[in-house]
Amino acid sequence: MIRVKSAEPVAGAYKLHLVFTDGSVKEYDFSYKLNDGVFRKLQDRSVFENVSVRHGTVTWDDDRIDFDPETLYAKGAPLS
Repeated sequence: MIRVKSAEPVAGAYKLHLVFTDGSVKEYDFSYKLNDGVFRKLQDRSVFENVSVRHGTVTWDDDRIDFDPETLYAKGAPLS
């Protein structure tokens, strides 16, 4: 199972630079999710930029918001 190893916000965008357990590096754009349910909190740049990796996926807001690592992997834009 593919998991996220690290996640860094991309400056000036609602995107994350992601490194996965298989060594893949991808970028995922969250801008389309910012008006959906709990993801609305991510409109606040300080919340979005406070991303963490826990249990192989990205989380925000003390683990109240997370996102499926398989979706991040499948739909992320490859960078390497």
